Amino acid sequence: MGFEIILIDRYKQMAFLLDEAEKDPQESHKYLKDAAVIGCNALKDLSIDNPAGDFRQAVNSLAEARRNNSAEFAAITKDLGHFSSFLTVELRVLIVGGFPEYLANQIVQWCFDSYEELRRGGLEPAALFEKVKLFRNHACQLADELKTNIEQEDEAQNTKRQLGAILKMVAGAALVGLNASAALITGAATAALTVAGAAVSGAIGAAIIKDAKWPAKQRVAGGSASA
Repeated sequence: MGFEIILIDRYKQMAFLLDEAEKDPQESHKYLKDAAVIGCNALKDLSIDNPAGDFRQAVNSLAEARRNNSAEFAAITKDLGHFSSFLTVELRVLIVGGFPEYLANQIVQWCFDSYEELRRGGLEPAALFEKVKLFRNHACQLADELKTNIEQEDEAQNTKRQLGAILKMVAGAALVGLNASAALITGAATAALTVAGAAVSGAIGAAIIKDAKWPAKQRVAGGSASA
């Protein structure tokens, strides 16, 4: 059929990203976001209203194949079996991503049950497509939320770096200013005694200002979940 090749690649990528998230807790939210985006895009492709779509053709031809050709029916069923494998991985993504576990299990079970009823001849293809669309909506909402969370976190980190640079510049300028004030207040004799110390602290203040590099603004990934 064709759809199963892309679907296999996608759910393998998702499973890999979930494993990486478990290995690296500090970066787990980024791996999880990537897995969620892949799952969202896969469900978009599966639910697209295009009669020529491979998945839609496979589902629509299942009933006729059951009646007329057992070999073809077995082949289509095998291809659609990868849809079940994808659902299993996407369920993991939803739960790990923070989607309510009961609701995630319920939606995925609806898809499983609809497919089984369709395979037995007790359900029209349109009913399965509606369940897939419902699943797509929730999966893509989760992907968008995970992307937004990462964007906000990156922005907060960038603001923190900018604030650090400002504080370093202020500290350096204050140190230089204190030296200038001391030179005005003290007499010539005292200033002569402190000239070496003032030079050292002034150099330190200048070094602090120079070291306070303004952080480059990071590019934040944007766009929809398909990005």
